[in-house]
Amino acid sequence: MQYKGIEYQVVQTANPTGWKWTVQLDATRTKSGTSYSMKFAALEAQRKIDKELALQLPFPKISESMGNHDSKIVDADSVD
Repeated sequence: MQYKGIEYQVVQTANPTGWKWTVQLDATRTKSGTSYSMKFAALEAQRKIDKELALQLPFPKISESMGNHDSKIVDADSVD
């Protein structure tokens, strides 16, 4: 299966009974876990993908987050 362009698998396990999810993050990294139902295993895999994608988001530079303008900084005494 795929979620947001990242492969994951959900397979049923026999001992212990349940479902195992595995996310292939890249060529060398995988994450996995178990759940009691197929639905929750898929949701947990998708949650792990969302978390990994959030960690990869670039943080904006100060000039991008505060705007790019030529404001003057003034002190309280110079304001009418």
